[in-house]
Amino acid sequence: MIKRNVLIPSLLTLTMCAHGADLSGPVSGAVFHSGSRAIRLILGVPGSAYLGSAIASGLDAAAVSPNHKLAIAIRDGQGLAFTGVDEPSPVEAVVDAIPGADKLFWSSDSTVAGLYSSKSGAVQTWRNGGLRKLGSISGNVLALAVDGAGRVYAGVEGDGVYVLIEGAQARLLSRAQRPSAIVVAKNDLFFTERSRGEILRIQNYSEAAGAVVFASGIADPSGLALSQDESIVLVASAENKTVTAYRLESGATAFELLLDFEPSGLSRISESIFRLNEGSEGTPLQILSNTNTPGVYFVPAGTTGN
Repeated sequence: MIKRNVLIPSLLTLTMCAHGADLSGPVSGAVFHSGSRAIRLILGVPGSAYLGSAIASGLDAAAVSPNHKLAIAIRDGQGLAFTGVDEPSPVEAVVDAIPGADKLFWSSDSTVAGLYSSKSGAVQTWRNGGLRKLGSISGNVLALAVDGAGRVYAGVEGDGVYVLIEGAQARLLSRAQRPSAIVVAKNDLFFTERSRGEILRIQNYSEAAGAVVFASGIADPSGLALSQDESIVLVASAENKTVTAYRLESGATAFELLLDFEPSGLSRISESIFRLNEGSEGTPLQILSNTNTPGVYFVPAGTTGN
């Protein structure tokens, strides 16, 4: 069943955001907002939420953990780690990031962060303040993911999906032409094959190789994400402007949402909130809330307050 649920914030909310006002209230998550080069909290609940002032600014790249307590970032080529991101003044520490790190990402359990350099192909992980280099991956990397064990997965255009483990060479898990998004669920790995409009599944990915089709007929899949309990996988279709949720056990469709914009990606922000676009300067953040009745809302960015 297709639903359409895009909420327009009230005039009061828009007025508060335009002046960069921060009010006390619930925090729904935290994001790196590329338009303002800052990590910003999502204040309020979906439907009346807005982006607060910058809690860390001047960043070239950053990624916030799904529990919105930690973040890894790059500022002027220097690696940074933040703790207490969900608090007004997070603690910032310098970390020895690989040179040229420009793609940052988190495990779904918020325990491990990954860093990747597009220039050198080097891959690194960060956990509890400790950094480990896993080696490198060559080619045009379209997708990256890391699991709680610190294994990094890379989707390489025209080649396939690889796993990188400390102390070992990168291992090919499955051939693929355009593996554009990767998620790890329990013992299975899912990835999108953008050229064929499919989601593929590798069962027992830590040992097995080769993939089977999990879902098909997805026009230009632009993003893939998992529910926190890993019972549902969601995929965004850029061409059809939809988000479809599939049950992992049966493959049946749980719900489908029709959007009035083209989703550029899909990633989990917090327990039940997902991001659907980059949120560049001058455009609101589009989020999907999967609580009770799933719906899509836009979050005004306003100013950073800096």
